Amino acid sequence: MSGEARSALRHGVSLRLRIDIKVSGPGTWSAVEGGSYGYEIRYLPLSDHYQLSGPSVDGPARTYPRLRHVLAALQDVELRIVGSTGEPGAIRVKMRSRLDRSGMPGPMQLPVLLSPNWAHDSGWISRELEVKG
Repeated sequence: MSGEARSALRHGVSLRLRIDIKVSGPGTWSAVEGGSYGYEIRYLPLSDHYQLSGPSVDGPARTYPRLRHVLAALQDVELRIVGSTGEPGAIRVKMRSRLDRSGMPGPMQLPVLLSPNWAHDSGWISRELEVKG
């Protein structure tokens, strides 16, 4: 995470992250299932902690003493795609995580859009998995 993003957090700007997933079934590599999941990181100045909320977080939100703990928790999220192909064969799962820049406060949107320091995007990561029947 860039210094600008860390500074924005410490100054009361919450950061929204998106995790996008695409699943391709056997015999075709075009996406057949997918989803997008949103997470939000906030800094809590009174307790000097960070808060993470999102679909796979236990309860409404979890609190962590350091930002690195939040980022580590995001690496271990468990996401499920309901209705994905159950046919035996290879499937391809593509994922990416990125900063949702549209969720930034109005005065920050243009600088965030133009600055390379705010280009937090993992790019698509693809893995093939074997579904056994």
